[in-house]
Amino acid sequence: TLFIAGVLPEAFGSIGGRVTDAKTGDPIEGAVVWMAGQSGTTDSSGDYIIGDVPVGTWTAAAGAEGYESAQKSIEVSEGVTTTVDFILEPSKVGIPDWLIVGGAIGGLAAAAGGAYYYQKKKRT
Repeated sequence: TLFIAGVLPEAFGSIGGRVTDAKTGDPIEGAVVWMAGQSGTTDSSGDYIIGDVPVGTWTAAAGAEGYESAQKSIEVSEGVTTTVDFILEPSKVGIPDWLIVGGAIGGLAAAAGGAYYYQKKKRT
């Protein structure tokens, strides 16, 4: 009897939804949604989609200039687009304190929520 060990392909799903302003309900164009080492940017309708997300529980976050960022814990299922909408509160200062300057750090993309590094945004 011969047994051949192989690697099973990883299962993937996707997330998609809308990012809106908490005060007005208007869509936010140009908001960034990130999770699992990937990101997507909203269109003029506030809609985004991120594909090829490994199945599992993840933390997704959304942010936009002039708004407080928001996070949600979500479950991604194989072959399904999970709807994740974000409602962002306008920032009291108008300029976010932190700006994402990179994605997942090499080798850590599979860690729950991924790993990100941040850089203080320069005020001008």
